[in-house]
Amino acid sequence: MLSKIAFKELLFKPFQNLMLIVLIALAIAASVLVISLNQGLQKGLTTATAPFPQLIAAKGGSNQVILNTVFLQDDPVGNVSSDVFEAVQNSPHVEQAIPLAFGDNYRGFKVVGASEEIFSFIHQVTKEPWLSVAEGRAFNAPFEVVIGSKTAQMAELAIGDTFRSIHGASEYGMAHEDIYTVVGILEPIGGPYDQVILSSIESVWIAHDHDHEHEEHGHEGEEAHDHEHSSHGEVTAILVRPAGYGEAMRLAQEYQSSSNAQLIFPAQAVVRLFSMMGQGQQLWSYLGGFLIAIALLLVMVTLYLSGLNSLRERAILLSMGATPRELLKINLLQNTMIIAVGGLIGYLGGYAIYIGIANLINQRTAIELPLSFMSTPFLIALATVVAGLIVSIIPAFLLRRKNVLRFL
Repeated sequence: MLSKIAFKELLFKPFQNLMLIVLIALAIAASVLVISLNQGLQKGLTTATAPFPQLIAAKGGSNQVILNTVFLQDDPVGNVSSDVFEAVQNSPHVEQAIPLAFGDNYRGFKVVGASEEIFSFIHQVTKEPWLSVAEGRAFNAPFEVVIGSKTAQMAELAIGDTFRSIHGASEYGMAHEDIYTVVGILEPIGGPYDQVILSSIESVWIAHDHDHEHEEHGHEGEEAHDHEHSSHGEVTAILVRPAGYGEAMRLAQEYQSSSNAQLIFPAQAVVRLFSMMGQGQQLWSYLGGFLIAIALLLVMVTLYLSGLNSLRERAILLSMGATPRELLKINLLQNTMIIAVGGLIGYLGGYAIYIGIANLINQRTAIELPLSFMSTPFLIALATVVAGLIVSIIPAFLLRRKNVLRFL
């Protein structure tokens, strides 16, 4: 009976109560969105770097190496010689070493030359092979390629299709003469390598050797290319799985004084990135908390003012036999309905906006933001609702002390 009265009173003043619901929803939605984006971005970057325990590359910007090798963005910093790769491969500190060669693309998707062992490279978290072929087979000859699941979808490639790669990072550059054939499609992994084109490293070497032969024969009218690409025997980066933690540290010490190569921990670079962004994250957290605090204060004041406008109805209920305790319950029920509805709409709205932004980022970048449930934003929304319910007790008790019979 009391709940019906409380609900009907809310319907009697729809605009006022709707504004309260919107106020609560906006405050919670903003906080949920900020926290979800922060956690989603951190998760996406961590997932992307997890398969890369260590990278060895030419001297240069470590962030550029990570962007190129892990996220398949930007240009390589240069190449390291085959001697460096052989030394890494034969090191007692190394469990697996995979050579990687960059320099070409097809419709913006990076062509990555690698050894066949990349399909047996163990993911350090799952302890399973990082890349596996879902359809077709792995490459076993030059100019055979295995493409990522998103590459197949976005570039409209299927097994048996052929194409020519473009020299360099721009999809509008000069095409190589050699023709690649798609022989396999990778299982989706939820990371940048869903957008890769994998081929044998010999394919990249041969393609660029052919370019050098043409240049030597004096092909006129062709522009020189000043960006880095893999020459025969050279590699752009070496993906390293160390034999253990101690071995990883010893290998890193070996390359601290190296003049021709550097060793990078991609996961540590991501941690440093988030550490640098820490102050910005705190600012957004403070802003979200400030919005919630202001919203709760406004809710408390508005509920009190709304209660003052309902004193006549309360007086009528008292004259009909209702007790002050029952009037208090009606107030609390109304506050609970308003705050619960506002909290639910705010959480769903904030998370829906996050899903939309995450889908856009997933489609247009190499970072894969998670679309699954995240507990922290939900707990923030739940805590805000609970805080709102606690705050709403204050105006309810203040109104209880009013002498409502004089409004009859």
